[in-house]
Amino acid sequence: MCRNPTTPQTEESQPWLLLSLKSYGTKPPKETAIWCTIFFFLSILCMAEQLLRYAFFSVKDMYPFLEKELDRQILARHIGIDCFSCIVCAILGLQASPIIREFFDHVRGIKKGMEAETYEKRLFTYHPQAYRLGAFFMAYQIHDLYDALVWDDGAAYVFHHIVSMIPTFLSMYPGCAGFYVIFFVGISEISTAVLCLLANFDEDGHGVQDLGIHLPVTKIVLASTFVVLFITIRSILWPAFSYYFIRDCMQALKEKDDNKTVKPRAYAVRVMAACDGGLTVLQIMWLGQIFITLKAEIEKLQAA
Repeated sequence: MCRNPTTPQTEESQPWLLLSLKSYGTKPPKETAIWCTIFFFLSILCMAEQLLRYAFFSVKDMYPFLEKELDRQILARHIGIDCFSCIVCAILGLQASPIIREFFDHVRGIKKGMEAETYEKRLFTYHPQAYRLGAFFMAYQIHDLYDALVWDDGAAYVFHHIVSMIPTFLSMYPGCAGFYVIFFVGISEISTAVLCLLANFDEDGHGVQDLGIHLPVTKIVLASTFVVLFITIRSILWPAFSYYFIRDCMQALKEKDDNKTVKPRAYAVRVMAACDGGLTVLQIMWLGQIFITLKAEIEKLQAA
């Protein structure tokens, strides 16, 4: 039997700050506790960014690329917020990876699994690991959305942050697809962590000016690592997870009128499936940008 993901714990047993896995209990925590935890994580991220700005300021005379305040702010943002958050999400996702072992065993042909008939187990089983991951990811995306607006990252990134937050919150309330959350906002962030470091080398105003000149080998290593990780995680694993997720969502919607577990969550299932479709399109767009950027970099090397 699947554990109901919407029955809250009793108030007596519910802490206001959910940090340890044990604090999430065997039933979903109250929304108030999740929001307190989200804002706690958000405050940690803000402090990490400010501490890194101070650290860069204290050694600014040692490195030419730390002389300008704007460059120090860019580095603090991409390292102290983005990269750090992605690493935390990836670690939480990897810690919870035994939950999604069924997927990997199935695609590798080790044993059967991921049957359409067992969609309830994947969509509606309560996983404390997914809630803790979701709470931290929400904090990260709230901060990143603010940064995207302040730093004028562009409409695509604003869209990405909003469309990432909506299904993440719905995965907790009313409670849906915790199985898939572990990959989509956890393990998949491995490639994003490298991308955040690589973003410091951008020459379009969002990176540190001439950083590639000072650290040319670092740039090449990060770029090569990112391409491999992006293709593996975002271009191979992401579409595969999306296929099974959309299939499970469609199966659930077919039975919504006869299934008491599905019926009150039908709207969440629809919204999450639509958001996954939008994010998948973004993965394809970004893959195209990667190849365009690679071509430009190769032409630069040949010209040099």
